[in-house]
Amino acid sequence: MDYSTFTKQQLIARLLEADKQLKDLRGNDKILDRLIKSEERYIDLYDNSPDMFFSVDTRGKVLSVNKTGAEQLGYTKDELVGKLVWPVVHKDDLKFVKQKIAEIVKTKSLRSELEFRKVRKDGSELFVHERTQLLFGPQGKITEIRINCRDITARKVIQDALLKEEEKYRTLTENLNIGIYRTSPQKNGHFIEVNPALLKMFGYKTKDDLFTHNVSDLYMNPQEREDFFNIISKKGFVKNKELKLKRASGQVFTAEVSTVIVRDGNGKPLFYDGIVEDISERRNAEESMREKEKQYQTLFSLSPSGIMIEDEKGIILDVNPAFCDLLGYKAKELLGKRVHMLSHPEAIEQVDKNLKLILAGERLKHIEKSITKDGTPIFVELNERIFSLPNGKTGIICIAENITQRLNAENQLKLEHNKSERLRKFNEALFSATPYPIFYKDSEGRYLGCNNAFTEQLGFRSEEIKGKTVHQLWPSEMADIYHQKDLELLKNKRKQVYEWKIVDKNGEPRQVIYNKDVFYDEVGNVAGLVGAYMDITDRIQAENALRESEAKYRLLVENITDLIVKIDPNGKFLYVSPSYCELFGKRKKNFSDVNLCHRFMRPTRWLLKKH
Repeated sequence: MDYSTFTKQQLIARLLEADKQLKDLRGNDKILDRLIKSEERYIDLYDNSPDMFFSVDTRGKVLSVNKTGAEQLGYTKDELVGKLVWPVVHKDDLKFVKQKIAEIVKTKSLRSELEFRKVRKDGSELFVHERTQLLFGPQGKITEIRINCRDITARKVIQDALLKEEEKYRTLTENLNIGIYRTSPQKNGHFIEVNPALLKMFGYKTKDDLFTHNVSDLYMNPQEREDFFNIISKKGFVKNKELKLKRASGQVFTAEVSTVIVRDGNGKPLFYDGIVEDISERRNAEESMREKEKQYQTLFSLSPSGIMIEDEKGIILDVNPAFCDLLGYKAKELLGKRVHMLSHPEAIEQVDKNLKLILAGERLKHIEKSITKDGTPIFVELNERIFSLPNGKTGIICIAENITQRLNAENQLKLEHNKSERLRKFNEALFSATPYPIFYKDSEGRYLGCNNAFTEQLGFRSEEIKGKTVHQLWPSEMADIYHQKDLELLKNKRKQVYEWKIVDKNGEPRQVIYNKDVFYDEVGNVAGLVGAYMDITDRIQAENALRESEAKYRLLVENITDLIVKIDPNGKFLYVSPSYCELFGKRKKNFSDVNLCHRFMRPTRWLLKKH
């Protein structure tokens, strides 16, 4: 531009305009600098979150992934970004995941959740829980699917173990601070069952007091009950519905209600099952909290883990809802307080040591003993590291997860395992030491094992008979009887005692008495049978020999001419020989009630006493 033709006033005006533009640029630089720092903090939180974060398009192409997501799957970011996400999904779950994503895209579901298996680069598997959120363009077109992904493999293992602890779940339900109820499916409805927390929430002393009221009586606004009934009748469920409800005193409070219809086999509603949570205080706290920046709030609030931010002195600056739920506090009760208040007295000294380590740059992952608001000790797993605060100062971010139940479950499993192991070893010793041959079979009649006595007599080791049937081990005439007896036992489920024969390892027949009974599995079904037998061959041979000896003796006595009698200490006849009967002219039966001393031997007995 040629400034030579400008007047003085025009040049001054042009200079003033240029000066203003320079000032604006300096202001923009400061704004840009703040934005860059803010973006760096968000990226730091995003990349180092303990959860995996993915961003994909509607075809499954990875647009971005955080550092945690790539590392947990064994990849670098570059290996994932720009590629389809499907290779990291387990092949057996791939169809389900694709159908679910297609459904989310088709219905434009803003938020959804799903659980499935993923596969790491090295081929190992992990269970994950994903939360999806859709982002839309100006014309309502889906531009991005954001995914918050958490590794729940350890939780899955614990859940499987806890499924067997049904009684513990019942106790847990009874002691929850959340009200649980079952009602009839009518519009007004009546209560069928409630837990103690619901009675306390509504201010009733007993169930009978509450059950005199219809469900609709607890609504402050009848129209809300009408709307609630219409929604659940149409959808079959209501999730996190916020309502104004009344306590027994008439006090109104805000509650969050989730309910589902339980139907019979024909689809007819049987009752409503639901939960009620008093969220009055939570709502009051939320109303007083300033609005967080959108990206920070999304990451902070959606996280299922408890998150706490503290300054370098350990003063709590912010906590997320999951952290409050973890320890039973409200956010306002924690903000401005020292983190030491959350530690168990045994662990307070360690808190200061950990603060120093973290501020020195060390990233800590450790388990600490903490204490909830109501005084309950719990174990929490903490992930702690340095975090840049919005004011530029150094702070600490702490990710916390309650692992008390997991540790208790693990300890219980260890105790049960040790107990089972001791019992197993005792049974093995008892089984081995028993002098009687013992064997056991499955419900199909196949041998599972035997003890040493069985092996010593029959010559079969436990591993040799395992999986075999009686027809594979014994002659058919014996095996048929064994098999028939086994079938009768498994059918009738009554103990068997019978005499039969076996062939020992030397091929000698042996007469035995069997004792057999069934045993059951953990759900009460017949799992097989166990049997033992006693070899009575020697006893039978002895009895036969005794009978033969007795017959010979009797024959000798019956034919001898000497007088032979057998009497008891009281002089009663037990036996008289034929020659004795002949002498006295009587039959044997005539001596059965006769006393020898009184009837036949008085003089002799007198003479014996005289001398």
